[in-house]
Amino acid sequence: NGHFSQPQRIPIERNNSDTNCSQGQRTTRVYTNTQNSSQRSTNNSPNNRSSLSVFSGKKEVLLATVCVTIYDSKNNPVNVRCLADSGSQISFITEELVKRLNYKPYDKNLQISGISQSCSVSNKMLDIQIHSKIYSDKKFNVSCAILNKITCKHPQVPLNLNALKIPQNINLADPNFCTPSEIDILLGADVYYDILNFGLIKLGPGLPTLQNTHFGYIVAGNIPCDSQNVRNSNLCISHSDTP
Repeated sequence: NGHFSQPQRIPIERNNSDTNCSQGQRTTRVYTNTQNSSQRSTNNSPNNRSSLSVFSGKKEVLLATVCVTIYDSKNNPVNVRCLADSGSQISFITEELVKRLNYKPYDKNLQISGISQSCSVSNKMLDIQIHSKIYSDKKFNVSCAILNKITCKHPQVPLNLNALKIPQNINLADPNFCTPSEIDILLGADVYYDILNFGLIKLGPGLPTLQNTHFGYIVAGNIPCDSQNVRNSNLCISHSDTP
């Protein structure tokens, strides 16, 4: 049924290099009980944000995005943009998309812990089915924790597609991955490895890698950029403070 039934804490942690965010580390922990959530929340910033992935430095790092179809409660197709991130223990969906789909979520209290023990809380989940736009027979069931907002637009600045040297015969999972756009769903490790398919294309030094999936090729990794456009950026989840 896709529900998370384990009552104990199940942390997953992924770190690269040291604790400096500029090194590209990603850390995500999800707890299914919230007994001490109020105590941990006192360490949060006023915005109550919990970091999932971080990228910065002298070159931009592109995160993989996927475009899928979801059918709403009236069986109308809805185009959805997803971020594919194996560094997250579970998947997430925005409140706005839940309203568009008009499905009723179910109760599930989750505490999400990130870098420096920052915490966020989700108390609702929704089971959805995502459909491939390229392969009509490919569909996946995903259980998503509901958040007010998953992250900012990605990428944060427009990218030069011609500079990436992507082969013309490639079916991309997100044909508009170079254009800053909203993220509706984060596909975590609970489904990430299920959507992968055979096929890996390395475009060269300083260029991203293409990984084939059941939704088409995702594009991720280092990308060339102008020095004036480089910025420190956090991919983070956030929620409104609750009384």
